[in-house]
Amino acid sequence: MTVIAIPKALRERLGEEGSQGLVDIISAIDERAREDSLRLLSERFERRLSDELGKVNERITGLDEKITNLEERFERRLSEEIGKVNERLTLEIGKINERITAEIGKLDERITIEMGKVNGRITSLEERFERRLSEEIGKVNERITVEIGKVNERITAEIGGLRQDMERFRSELIKWMFIFWVGQIAVIGGLIVGVFNLAR
Repeated sequence: MTVIAIPKALRERLGEEGSQGLVDIISAIDERAREDSLRLLSERFERRLSDELGKVNERITGLDEKITNLEERFERRLSEEIGKVNERLTLEIGKINERITAEIGKLDERITIEMGKVNGRITSLEERFERRLSEEIGKVNERITVEIGKVNERITAEIGGLRQDMERFRSELIKWMFIFWVGQIAVIGGLIVGVFNLAR
């Protein structure tokens, strides 16, 4: 409490009781002013804290929306790429089937011609044709298997790369969110300490 000194001349005119009453009034006014100042500071701090928390929540909401958008874009891109690969596989398999059909057709025509010319060579030609057809089909099947394996490996590698990119992005995002929260907590802690120091 502040010590109030009443001038001697005023004290003599007011008397001891009057001087003491004046001191009490001044002390009460001073105490009321201090309380008003503390209340005003507390209200300002609460408003500022509420505003800052609102901004933080808005930024967090914005980050959540960005993450959701990135996930949606990733899913769309992945679906598109898988669709393209499937279309390409279907196209390539269709071409291979057409080529096999064409080759078989040619061989059938040749066999028919050869059968018409020489009946004695039918058995030999059929055996050679069957062997060659089996070899060609085996080669084609091996090639299809190899190509499908390569495509599957590439799809797996692309998906793995995309997942690694997503993990790195999430790690960076979590790191920056942690740094942001630590900064906000430090600011809020500093404000609280400042208010307590002012209250003293």
